[in-house]
This record gives sequence, C-alpha cells and structure tokens, in this order.
Amino acid sequence: MVIREGIPFTERAVRELSTLFARAIELLECVRDVILTQNRILLHSMQREGQHYEELVNEYALFHQQRLIEGLCLPKASSLFVALLDYLQGITGHIGQIADKLSRVGILTRKSVTRHFQRCHLHMPWLVSSL
Repeated sequence: MVIREGIPFTERAVRELSTLFARAIELLECVRDVILTQNRILLHSMQREGQHYEELVNEYALFHQQRLIEGLCLPKASSLFVALLDYLQGITGHIGQIADKLSRVGILTRKSVTRHFQRCHLHMPWLVSSL
C-alpha cells in the first residue's frame, strides 16, 4: 500500500497501524465512559487495556525492525511508521495520566478532563463534546 507522497507501507504495517488506531479510539471512549458512569471497575479495565496497548506498540516496533532488516521496509517509510507509533503511544500516555489521576484522587469532573485534553492538543471534538 502506498501512503501520501508515494511512501510504500507493507500490508502488515497498515494492519498494525489500523489496529492501533482502533484500540486508541476504544481507550479514549473508555475515558469518556469512566467519567460518565463513575465506574471504578471500568477504570481498572481501562488501565489494564492501556498496558496491553503499550505492549502491542512495542511488539509492532519489533516486527517493524524485522521488516527493516529483511529489506521489506524503505528508510523513508520506516521513519514515518516509527513516528506514528510514537504519536499513538503518546495518546495512550495521556490516557494513562488520566487513569492514574482518577485512581488517586477519585473520578474527575468533565471540565477537568476536557482541560487536560485541550492542554495536550488532542483535537478530538467527538470525544470532548460527548463528555
């Protein structure tokens, strides 16, 4: 598959990124649901899923290294893929910070979480508007 500017990605790389994007959205929706329901069980589930997400990102990074070693990945595509992994890991890093705050000080208000997303420049109006 060819991404913008003619950068070729393998089908596997596209599947990996699609999986990560879908799971990141699920985690963001969990943040919303935890705040709306005040459900601590869901909070702990969100924390576990965040850890699994981190493990998956690391696993995909190793798969990527193998593709690079085998010559299946071009350097320009490699840089873009690694940057996307980093950005996606950053999103879940913010989710982890929110989860940590929720578990330490109790369920946050809609306003404080909205402020956190705005500070982090996560422009996801569908998430913030539903809080």
